[in-house]
Amino acid sequence: MRISSSIAIVLLAAMNQAACANPSAPLMHPKRPVEIQRGAPGARYQQDGHPIDRADLLWHLNDDAAAAPDAGRYQTLTTLATGLAVVGGGLIGYPLGQKLGGREEPAWPLAYVGAGAVLLTIPLAVWANASLDSAVEAFNQHLPRPADSAPSARPSVPTSSVNAETRAGTGTGTRSGDDVNGFPQ
Repeated sequence: MRISSSIAIVLLAAMNQAACANPSAPLMHPKRPVEIQRGAPGARYQQDGHPIDRADLLWHLNDDAAAAPDAGRYQTLTTLATGLAVVGGGLIGYPLGQKLGGREEPAWPLAYVGAGAVLLTIPLAVWANASLDSAVEAFNQHLPRPADSAPSARPSVPTSSVNAETRAGTGTGTRSGDDVNGFPQ
């Protein structure tokens, strides 16, 4: 009975990790800013109003010199919190399994220690999420600004780099190498 309760806890932890993954989220564009949408369960990260894949976000943040320390702290704290949650769940589940198995005196102190370990994951998760937000803000600070949001006057663009619709007055005003938001591609 002891082994089956431990296996059940490990399987639940694995299913939780799999459920949190978002395989349908698009990959991050490294030249565009990342938007932080803060909400009740945690922050969501988007580009152009669409959620982005968190693993890809972390890959780009770790590759960025300004954001890498905060992204690394996020990964360390998340790993630590997950490990504590798994150990705490096992320590809680062991005496519960003993009780369900008919033991008269289960090892309840293990459950108390497990509950403490699980409670420790809360501040670690908050700290980890704050670190990820800091990494995203550091990443966004050094991105090139789109032409329409630059605080100074727009530099003159040679007409050879402006597309035909812009010269005719019917286009969006983007240069041929820019995307629809004015960011370089």
